[in-house]
Formats: sequence, structure tokens, C-alpha cells
Amino acid sequence: MAVRVRVADAWYTYPGRPAPALRGACLEAGPNTPVGLVGPNGSGKTTLLMVAAGLLVPDRGTAHVIDLETREPIPARRARGRIVYHPPEPVILEGTVLENIAAGPLLRGVEDDALRRAEEAAGLLGISGLLDRRAKSLSRGQAMLTSIARLLAAGPEALLLDEPSASLDLGSRERLALALRGLARRGLTV
Repeated sequence: MAVRVRVADAWYTYPGRPAPALRGACLEAGPNTPVGLVGPNGSGKTTLLMVAAGLLVPDRGTAHVIDLETREPIPARRARGRIVYHPPEPVILEGTVLENIAAGPLLRGVEDDALRRAEEAAGLLGISGLLDRRAKSLSRGQAMLTSIARLLAAGPEALLLDEPSASLDLGSRERLALALRGLARRGLTV
């Protein structure tokens, strides 16, 4: 199933801060074409992604996931699992790279298919050769790809990545970009 992520006229102020981090921000992303957010540090990119993922509820405005099959708008905060956010820092668990990636589908209750999904996601991102390594021994770039692979293996309908290529070498950046474009063409909102 494909979804469209839509944020309209979103305002958000962090508790204890005098000025809003978002002032009327809008975002629309759907399958087929990945969308990138650019702007200077502190311009609200991370906040906008977190609002789009339902991790922050805007003070005013809306954040929805639109099911493209039924056209039903779902508040982003209720669409967790269908839409996932990856923070700027990789999230690495104890165990091997394979165990880290397989944790994504396992947490979503896809136990019988978790290893196959993990191996596919690793192959897509070019880290199949790392599957037996201890995840805590990875470089930051390898850890980032492992962390992203875990989310991909879980099978989201929308993937919101915050600075996914910041610590990747040129080859890994190109591989990630190619993989994300391919996933978008197959129906993943990126």
C-alpha cells in the first residue's frame, strides 16, 4: 500500500523556547519521487520531519498520512509503523549486524520472515559483507547504513531520514541514493 505524507501550515514551539521552530511549514511527499529538505542549521528541518512522522504534534496546522488506496487521511501520530523516522545519529543495538537489522521486522511481529528481510535490506544498502560483525564495532557510516537497513527491513510505507548521508563515503552515498530512488519507484514514500 502506498501513502502520501502531508504537513500543512504547521507551527511548533519547543517547551521553554520563546520562538517557534516551525512557522507555517508545509511538506508533501509521496511514492515515485524522493523528496529532500535543504536549509541551514536551525531552520526547522528536523522538527518538520518529526511532525511529519507524528513524533511531535504541531501547535497548529496538520500532519497526516494519506492512504492512497482509500484516500483516507490519518493523523501522523496514529500512523506509526506505517511511517518511520530515522534520526541523524545511527541507532545500534547489541549483537551482530544481522541481528540489528532483523530487529526491525521482529519488533513489527514479522518473525518468520525477519532474517530474509534483513539480508535483503543489507544487500540493498551494500552491507551484506558485514552481517556477521558485531554492530558496536562498526564505523559511523556502517552503523548508519545498518540502522537504516533495520527500518527498511521492517517494511514501512514512508521513510523519513534525517541527514542519512552525513557520515557516508561517496560510494555509500551513491548506493543509498540509488536504493532510495528505487524504493520510491516501487511505492515507498521517501
